[in-house]
Amino acid sequence: MIKLDALAKSIALATLTMCATASVGFAATPSTMAVSAASAAATPLSASAQRVQAMLPKNWSSNVSNAKARLGIPETEWSGMVERAINPSDYQCSNTAMNDWIDGLDVSDLIGAISGIYYATGDLDFAYSAVLDFAQYDAMLFGYESKANRFGRNGEYTQLLTAEMKDLRRFWDVDGENVQLVPMHGSDVYGSVDRLARLIQNAYIGVDDELANLLGQIVYDNVQANPGMLANGGHPYLSLNAFAVGSSGQAGGAILMGDGIMQAMSAVGLGDVAPRAILGHEFGHHVQYQKNLFASSLPTAAERTRRTELMADSFSTYFLTHARGESLNAKRLLPSLQSFYQIGDCGFTSSGHHGTPNQRLRSATWGSDVADQARPQGHILPASTFDAMFEQKLPEFVAPDAH
Repeated sequence: MIKLDALAKSIALATLTMCATASVGFAATPSTMAVSAASAAATPLSASAQRVQAMLPKNWSSNVSNAKARLGIPETEWSGMVERAINPSDYQCSNTAMNDWIDGLDVSDLIGAISGIYYATGDLDFAYSAVLDFAQYDAMLFGYESKANRFGRNGEYTQLLTAEMKDLRRFWDVDGENVQLVPMHGSDVYGSVDRLARLIQNAYIGVDDELANLLGQIVYDNVQANPGMLANGGHPYLSLNAFAVGSSGQAGGAILMGDGIMQAMSAVGLGDVAPRAILGHEFGHHVQYQKNLFASSLPTAAERTRRTELMADSFSTYFLTHARGESLNAKRLLPSLQSFYQIGDCGFTSSGHHGTPNQRLRSATWGSDVADQARPQGHILPASTFDAMFEQKLPEFVAPDAH
């Protein structure tokens, strides 16, 4: 299995060594990995890279590395799937069908684009971000809710998700009208140099028009030189994410839904229930924002994040199975619960830890049980009441299960 995060950087370094005089857009191959990073670092910068480096503003390295956090894009259960950490010491945790599908995707054109951008700019972090982050940046900076929006590579989830968003807004006792539902498409941002230049100038600090246009042209040329990156609406890695953006104690914000994550769910046979579960989960975060439910006395960042994610899982299945929510029956619930199992992770010490597959399945199942036991029938619990019940059950959800 090729892991993109490590391999892309290795091949990009190797590409610089092997292509010191090559043209932009060189297509790297696995054999280039034999070249050491040390020899790559010793290779003189290309003329293009020298020009770019002379134009970069101060603190460019931190500018690039901090862009995601500065834009408010959180670490999510999805973003860690490409390069996941597995440590099953106390828990039952193993590969899932989704992990296997993601691992099996061809990344050669992504690596080719990263290599070419690196060769032309001398900046590996920028090259990596230009390929794997720009679709997220574009949706975050310029996306907005519109009747013209489409969800899914071919718009196949548009009606389903827009209808569910209306139901979510009326179901929970928060202000959902000002939460926007925004699509994230893998290929759109690479449609023109002007669009890329606009993104670069807004995502990074201190970039003037000349530098933005130069970097935009470099990214555009190298992406176009690797057509597999944009085929069929964009490689799934480009939009393999879904996340909520908001502020504690405040209404508003957005939910961004990537084509890649919906494609991944569909590829492993989860049908149309999984995208609905994802949207319900992300709206659950907006319930947490508005009800100030992120605060926790748990001792580690990993435990605090796991708590909020498991709570969002239970919010989602409570809504999906409730008689006044989506009212899904047991046969439709099973794929939903399976979707939560698919996205469980085992990076126990990571600040972005979202829970193991078993933990997420337990919390999701509990949410549906609460909906089924609603009395009087059809009664919707206030979010704060639901949270209090969840807090009591949390120790059971996270109890070690490997023995």
